[in-house]
Amino acid sequence: MSNAYPIAIANGGTTSAAINLGATAIRAIGIPAAMTNTTVKIQGCDTEGGTYRDLYYNGVLVSVPATVSTWQGLPPASVFGYPYIKLVCTGVGNEAA
Repeated sequence: MSNAYPIAIANGGTTSAAINLGATAIRAIGIPAAMTNTTVKIQGCDTEGGTYRDLYYNGVLVSVPATVSTWQGLPPASVFGYPYIKLVCTGVGNEAA
């Protein structure tokens, strides 16, 4: 049984809507074939409508390469403690797909 949850970054945008993780841990992020950016970073917040800030784990920005048609692993501890996150494209500006 898959527990995958689709999260979209709209064409022309850079940031997903807020994602309510609750007590769920992220293990991987799937990058679609049409992705045009080079990196996806993660921002976290303790409230859905609050100010989202870049997450760092052991002093390193939490991000994954946006290599198309892949699953990129993510240490669950890197987002632990943040019930709400957003995915943010970085690298070449707004998402074009």
